[in-house]
Amino acid sequence: MPTSGLEFLEAQESEHHLSMSAVKRKRAEIATNRLSKPFRSPLGTGRKTSSATTTSLDVTIRKTKNDIDTLKQAHALSTSSTDADLEALIDKWRLASQAIAEELFGTVKEKVCRMGGVAAWREAERSKRDRMKDWGAEDAVQDDDDADCEFDEEGEELPEDEQEYRKAMKRQAREEMQAAADPPDEPPPEEAAAEDVIQEEDSFTMGTMLRSMRVELDLIGWDAEGERWV
Repeated sequence: MPTSGLEFLEAQESEHHLSMSAVKRKRAEIATNRLSKPFRSPLGTGRKTSSATTTSLDVTIRKTKNDIDTLKQAHALSTSSTDADLEALIDKWRLASQAIAEELFGTVKEKVCRMGGVAAWREAERSKRDRMKDWGAEDAVQDDDDADCEFDEEGEELPEDEQEYRKAMKRQAREEMQAAADPPDEPPPEEAAAEDVIQEEDSFTMGTMLRSMRVELDLIGWDAEGERWV
């Protein structure tokens, strides 16, 4: 009986060792699998990469949409058998421009009245042009600083194509502002004539506003003598 009891204990101990060995082997196998995988830092750049990819995609989408819109307009005009479609398009945008001019005129005329009339408004416009010209001359000698085009709002560096897109847009805006701030010494005859008419007008009319905006009255369809749309 003792002998069989001893054998039983030895068998139990042997089985226990085997079980522990199996557990250890399983744990070692799991650890090995984990160590064999690439290391990923908890502070990794997943968000940055995702943000960069998304920004680049947004740029591509914007450019594609613009190209598609241009293509649609070009295709519509090129496939038209007559000038009817073109005339309809011109009429559509002329009416839209007239509606915008009407809405703008009420606001601008009210502002002119608050300023003290047409004479005060003309003086303010002249001063504004002088300031813009001085600002343009000062800005022209400054070095270009495109640092704001290289990083997003969170300080993350933008993809190269997004940086180039933003810099191009900034250069275009700068050139347009300089062109507006630095008018030619001798304006074209039609602009000079429009300026003379504005100086002679005593009341602020739709024609006055359109001329000050360099909008051709015939193009938008305004009859200056009849003071009405045609």
